[in-house]
Amino acid sequence: VNTVYDKCQLIDGECQCIGQTPECLTDSDCDDSNPCTQDSCQDYHCLHSYFGSNHQCDATYRCSAGTGDGSYGGGGKYLCQGYCDGSGSCDYAKNCLNCATGYHVLYGQCYFNSPDYCQITSCQAGYADCDNNFENGCETHLDTNEGSCSESFILDDNLCGDMSCEPATAIGAVGERWVRVYLKECSTLQNDLKIKATLEVPSGIDYNLYLYSPCGTLLAQSTNGPGVDEVVTYTFSDEWGDDSRWVYLEVRYREGISCQNWSLKIWGGNCF
Repeated sequence: VNTVYDKCQLIDGECQCIGQTPECLTDSDCDDSNPCTQDSCQDYHCLHSYFGSNHQCDATYRCSAGTGDGSYGGGGKYLCQGYCDGSGSCDYAKNCLNCATGYHVLYGQCYFNSPDYCQITSCQAGYADCDNNFENGCETHLDTNEGSCSESFILDDNLCGDMSCEPATAIGAVGERWVRVYLKECSTLQNDLKIKATLEVPSGIDYNLYLYSPCGTLLAQSTNGPGVDEVVTYTFSDEWGDDSRWVYLEVRYREGISCQNWSLKIWGGNCF
């Protein structure tokens, strides 16, 4: 069939069939190689309709023409690093779904036409995204609720507690931590043992500081609000004999989010 809508018309005194050349006869004649359009032949004319929301391809042309199975859109406006599957469906890439469903992510946002198309906007309570990598979600656990006196890290095993003010090695970390120092009686004089610890807290997060001795016996605590430094002090009255002892310090997370390290500084002796 070369023509359609044929009509008999009088030409030079003769009746001739004159028609129109069709643009298409079947749907396959209308393939425009755009996976985000539905191609059809209607009344011998090609129609190219964008798939509806069921296919996540809409009239804003967010799926690039000519892409195939598993390929990211390479031009135009495409949705959230979406890719066309070769049959008109514009799907989400798996890594984009992690914007909203990644590890301990509370909410994530995808953006059009951006190399940093996925951004974690909030994490579940007690978690933080400290490496800015959406693929592993909110990877930093602030509220570990783990550890104990007996598992504490030895920060200093020879800290004089009855002489002039002696500093211990400082430590910094993110999240909860247990440390211990050995507060030593260094003088033969009858002096009390003293210890002071200061926890410098980043803004936006609340850590509390607790002091124990012996392990499991709470002697002092500091529980200020978010971003406020914590300070604990304690004096052990001098008794006959060697009063040296282990002192345990717990940094406990309470609320808020920060990826900055807290800093714990400890002194023994006449520091207060």
